[in-house]
Amino acid sequence: MAEPRPHALGFRLFFATAMSITAIPVLGRIFMELGLSHTRTAALTIGAAAIDDVVGWLLLGVVSTIVTTQFAPGPFALRVLLLGVYLAVVFLVVRRPLKRSIAARIATMDVRVPVLLAIGGSDPLFCKGPPPQGPYGTDCSSVERFLAIEGPRLGSRVPSLEGYILPGAGHNLNVMPNAREWFAVATEWLNRKVAPRRQG
Repeated sequence: MAEPRPHALGFRLFFATAMSITAIPVLGRIFMELGLSHTRTAALTIGAAAIDDVVGWLLLGVVSTIVTTQFAPGPFALRVLLLGVYLAVVFLVVRRPLKRSIAARIATMDVRVPVLLAIGGSDPLFCKGPPPQGPYGTDCSSVERFLAIEGPRLGSRVPSLEGYILPGAGHNLNVMPNAREWFAVATEWLNRKVAPRRQG
């Protein structure tokens, strides 16, 4: 007995959207095997693939909804409306208390070990600046101002606090073209702060 065949248009939409989603782990492995994982090309490629995947999964959800409602506009519109209500509740009701809760947890940290804080000088996520920069609002203009904002969040019992700003770097320091500068700073700090403790 033959199984019921899926709707031809629905299958085409689903298959085409699914094929547009990138296998990011495979892409990362290819760059590693070619020795290009720490290059700007790899960072841009994987970043673009991640954005493509987000859009692809959203489109896949839309296509799945269209297919499961059998292309009926009424049920499809109802599901989209319910999704909109859910997102509105999350962003307008849940987001602010959750953000305050996370901020309170961060504010009560009690770190008791030496700390080296590092950030890219052009980090679009954490460096304070004109929109769209700086949603998390730290100051990357100097190490002193950076530590003045981030230091108190670690608590009052940090035995040693140092900072480093990698000039011109974005969010992921390890894949920047000048990442070797950061590696040298981190290695020097480890040798100075961690090695003597092990020897003692």
